[in-house]
Amino acid sequence: MNPSEKFARNALKQLRAVRLRNAPPAGYLGTTKYEILGVYTKDVEQIGKSLLAELPDDWVAALTELRAQPIYEAKVLATDIAVRKRKLFTKSQWPEFSKWLNDCEGWALVDNLSCDVFSEFLLRWPELVDKSSTWSRSRNLWKRRADCDARPPRSRRSFCRRAVRAYGRIGR
Repeated sequence: MNPSEKFARNALKQLRAVRLRNAPPAGYLGTTKYEILGVYTKDVEQIGKSLLAELPDDWVAALTELRAQPIYEAKVLATDIAVRKRKLFTKSQWPEFSKWLNDCEGWALVDNLSCDVFSEFLLRWPELVDKSSTWSRSRNLWKRRADCDARPPRSRRSFCRRAVRAYGRIGR
């Protein structure tokens, strides 16, 4: 087992240890294909803090491995840890983090990822806006939402107005 798999396995073990006996119905988060353990956000954040010390050197690969699990809270936890490591982001990591958007379904996963991870990239490397702009033309509703959410606050309002005119309502 490689370090990334070991990290993901340990993170899942911790999430399952604090899962609720009566997890909220899947409809609470919208339609989702992921298992919902029913772990409170504060518990996910606490687990994220505790796992920082255990991250392997290739922490992006470890978080990608965790995010690949078909469990809603694992995806939230991976994003939470990535946000805690945001000072270490490099421009070359953009493609790997962008792939995380492919398994987002629902406002909670998209908003968490785009507002806290992608917006950090766009603030530090504005030239990446051209890459995120391609999401606004996607057939995938959540990619269109991510493009709007990730924009720095100053440009978000005008961009969203233009996007609605050009591509229709985001909620369609």
